[in-house]
Amino acid sequence: MVEAMNYIASSQFVLQQGIVKKDLAFYHYKGPYTIAAERDGGDLRAHEYLSPANFVSENLKIQGKVLDPAGAGYRALVLDQQQFITPEAATRLSKLAATELAIVVVGALPSTTIGSKGQDIVSKSMSILERSKYPNVSFVKSTKDIFQALDKLSIQPRVKTTSQSTSAAKDLYTVWRSTSDSDYLFLYDKGPSATFDVAAEVWENKAPYQLNAWTGQQEAIAVCQRLS
Repeated sequence: MVEAMNYIASSQFVLQQGIVKKDLAFYHYKGPYTIAAERDGGDLRAHEYLSPANFVSENLKIQGKVLDPAGAGYRALVLDQQQFITPEAATRLSKLAATELAIVVVGALPSTTIGSKGQDIVSKSMSILERSKYPNVSFVKSTKDIFQALDKLSIQPRVKTTSQSTSAAKDLYTVWRSTSDSDYLFLYDKGPSATFDVAAEVWENKAPYQLNAWTGQQEAIAVCQRLS
């Protein structure tokens, strides 16, 4: 029992360090809201959802190609067959498209206002965005085309995992957290035992260490390769 508690404590220590980083932000509106698994399976990349209210938050800033650099550090924004949007969010989306942020739209852009006001603003903003032909905005027909579109936009995840078993790769989940001087990578395999190759994007002056959550010991990872 003591060993199990120590393991949980060590794991939670890592999972509460710094700020969690995500690769993708999905704009998502659903009313009434219900809890459901929207996405599951391989190559999801680290992602989370932004509501219309999140979308227009003053804290959600853009710097170069990164959305919310001081927070989650999203590398791309995805709109997956979304129909509804607020006038404020529509205006913000139009402005984001004019930056360097990669945006992938599945199907059509959201075209219906949320509530009884602002349809003219939504229609105008979406019309401008659709006609602009920004190189950083990609329109695809199906959800299965999202990651191909991201590859074409040169958007890569912070962590890549591969395995000889395709099914094993789908069962491995990653959590990435960052502080000013360290990065923490937590790997969770919900499937059977398997061997993985893990590639992480870090600054060149950093060295990888492995934390044994059972003992609390940290050991340098003996086998690793640096790629420029």
